[in-house]
Formats: sequence, structure tokens, C-alpha cells
Amino acid sequence: MNDQIEERLQRCFAAVFPGPTIGQVPDVRTRSLAGLDSMTIVTLIAVISEEFGEEMDLDDLDELESFQGILTYLRGRVNV
Repeated sequence: MNDQIEERLQRCFAAVFPGPTIGQVPDVRTRSLAGLDSMTIVTLIAVISEEFGEEMDLDDLDELESFQGILTYLRGRVNV
């Protein structure tokens, strides 16, 4: 179910970015987050990859610049 994907992704974002609350996460654009640097992006991708068992292609980073972009990406690849 896609709602499970969204809930799990919200938890991943909350684990990496302490600023936004779970309710605010769906509106997050990664580039607007305080403390964002290349290590944080790598950490986010690692957390998401571990949570979903899905290796994320770094060539797709342009698509992955927001919560909604990552959610769309995962919905096309993850079987729940």
C-alpha cells in the first residue's frame, strides 16, 4: 500500500532532518533544509535504501530533490 511507503519515508526524513515535524515532511524540498550538505544527502539516501531495501541510483538525484520526488521514485520501484 502506498500509504505505507509515505509513512516510512516520513520517518526516514525525520531521522535525518530533526527540524521538520512528521506532518511537515511531505512539503520538504531537500535544498531548503538547514544543515544540508553532501554528507546529509548521502545519509538520507543510505537511510532510505536501508528502510526500503532499494538501492537508489545517484544518477537520479535531480528527481530526488524533494520529499514528493523521492516518494514518486520509490512508488515506482518498491513493492509493499
